[in-house]
Amino acid sequence: MSSAEAKLHSIINNKETISEATAFEIFDALKPVSPEEVFGEWTGGPVETGHMTSKWCQDVNFAGKKFTSLNDVTPVWVYNDAGERVFYEPAGTARLREVKFRGVVSACDTKKLTSSRETDDKAPTMDYFRWVDENTILSAADNKNKPAETMGTFFFYLKRGLKA
Repeated sequence: MSSAEAKLHSIINNKETISEATAFEIFDALKPVSPEEVFGEWTGGPVETGHMTSKWCQDVNFAGKKFTSLNDVTPVWVYNDAGERVFYEPAGTARLREVKFRGVVSACDTKKLTSSRETDDKAPTMDYFRWVDENTILSAADNKNKPAETMGTFFFYLKRGLKA
């Protein structure tokens, strides 16, 4: 296990808050992942950097993602009041592609939000993935209406399977 992988696991397990710069250092040190390697169901949560989307994950009770094929991605699952994983409709659907981000070609899901909020309507969101280990990936996400230059980049992790 590389030092970046070990550091990320420690941050996730200890629920540490880190800077965006530290999150990018880890992200940039990780290997790319192919779209086919992420097929399956994943649970996850935010890597705490102080980004506003971390609060949103808590508010909607984020439960993960499901990658069925290149053209069939459920980008946001949430837990309902009964504790069941359900599709979060305002997130719409997504596709999985290889995209170059920060100089590395890796898997990325792209989606258009279907929120009724005018500021989010059809705003392309891209989640760029990097390989941590066979059961963990790290994502850096950005949104057209919340550009990284002004809002920062949102980082989250995914763990393979239905239990994080």
